[in-house]
Amino acid sequence: MILITRFIYIAAFLILKQKTMRTKLFAFTACLFMLMSCGDSSSTDNQGGETQQTEENQISSQSAQEQDKSSKIDLETAKRFIPDGFQIVSYEDEVNFLAGNFDGDEAQDFVVMIASGEAEFPQDAADVRIVIYEQQSDKSFAKVAESGNLEGYFIHDAPTSQLHLNENVLSIKRQDMRFNNEWKFRYEESIGDYALIGSEYNNYGNAAGDGSGNRSTNYLSGKRIEKFSEWDAKNEKLNERPAKTISVNSVKEKPILLKALNAESFYDL
Repeated sequence: MILITRFIYIAAFLILKQKTMRTKLFAFTACLFMLMSCGDSSSTDNQGGETQQTEENQISSQSAQEQDKSSKIDLETAKRFIPDGFQIVSYEDEVNFLAGNFDGDEAQDFVVMIASGEAEFPQDAADVRIVIYEQQSDKSFAKVAESGNLEGYFIHDAPTSQLHLNENVLSIKRQDMRFNNEWKFRYEESIGDYALIGSEYNNYGNAAGDGSGNRSTNYLSGKRIEKFSEWDAKNEKLNERPAKTISVNSVKEKPILLKALNAESFYDL
């Protein structure tokens, strides 16, 4: 821009120095042509600068993505933080390990189901727990939440993947021969811990379906709805009992933390 301004001053001086109108017109045309050439050169330089800036932004974006990818926790790294004497519960190709951002901060988290001992069948373990870890400033991981002892029976016959993550809700599932359970935990910022926000209990009943039904609990609203069926032996038919609504403590009234989930409590939650 400075160069163009200086050129205009010099062009004006040269034009005024000409004696005849013809030579002035010729000088003006020549100066105008040179001025346009300078403008094109400046435009090209700007485009080159913009292209370079775009490439730098792309490189910076790629570096950020690579850095984010490198900070994610994998299974082999997670195993280094499992306490001595425990192993992550797995069955065939399914492993009870999940990584993600559970509490909404910038640190990576992961959750595992672990069992004590090194038995081939984790169902034989004396101690089974759900543990949540969070990444620290030094890139190590520290335990931030842990269930009580669920015992080997919690895993039952097939310890398939029992941990699931839907957005920021951690779901723990348990399958039995005649029923299944699911407990949903979420990080609650108001209490700074993982609280139970919902649960499901499904009973298959006996061969005739007696006792089959569902118990669904919403700990956010403080409501539990039970719908079960019973077998009418006299008329030989299955009848659905009227739905029953029960009040329970909500998260705001009395939160149930992950540490409250254990072998003695999970039937009632």
